[in-house]
Amino acid sequence: MSGGTIGICAQDTGRFTAFTESMTALQTPPDTHVLWRYGSHIVNGMNYLADNMVGDWLWIMGDDHSFDPHLLTRLLDHQVDVVVPVCLMRQQPFLPVIRVNDNGDVLDLAKLTPGGLIEIHSAGSAGMLIRKPVLDKLKAAFDRVFEENPDISEDFLLCQRIRDLGFPIHCDLGSRLGHLTVAGVWPGVAPDGRFCVEFLVADSFRINVGLASA
Repeated sequence: MSGGTIGICAQDTGRFTAFTESMTALQTPPDTHVLWRYGSHIVNGMNYLADNMVGDWLWIMGDDHSFDPHLLTRLLDHQVDVVVPVCLMRQQPFLPVIRVNDNGDVLDLAKLTPGGLIEIHSAGSAGMLIRKPVLDKLKAAFDRVFEENPDISEDFLLCQRIRDLGFPIHCDLGSRLGHLTVAGVWPGVAPDGRFCVEFLVADSFRINVGLASA
């Protein structure tokens, strides 16, 4: 298994300890390099990673994710041009960050079983493994691999460019990527007027749970 680059776009200050733990435990092929880019301008950071990667592949990761130690090697085992794990939005409605067609329809996990490789339309870039020949063609065809566009996110624009160059994009249904978020634990009030435990997830999604006995 050939070496490559793990490219990490991160904020100036660390956000999640679970990300650091995941990176520390990650199993990698020999001659794997880790390339960091700090800052709030995501597109510039992603282009820095694409321009400065070394080796045969680039694995893109953000600092708001967690993953098991074998995620990278599983993705590499597929020997495809571009592949992503299954990842969900970190805010309501928590749908997969994976689209299946030009209409923007989202991958329906309820109709699928874990395991196997499927071709998809587009996906978020976190956890995306891109082989060097794909990056080389992107760099030759465009001024920058990642671009800002008011009508489409940089992730989905990248996928559009990859498809236009003739490369399929795959999703490994047996590989999962955690999307980290913040949850507040509050003393809530249930519909019956009694106290309960209320979880406020990502400042938008509320979950009420009955109180445990003291």
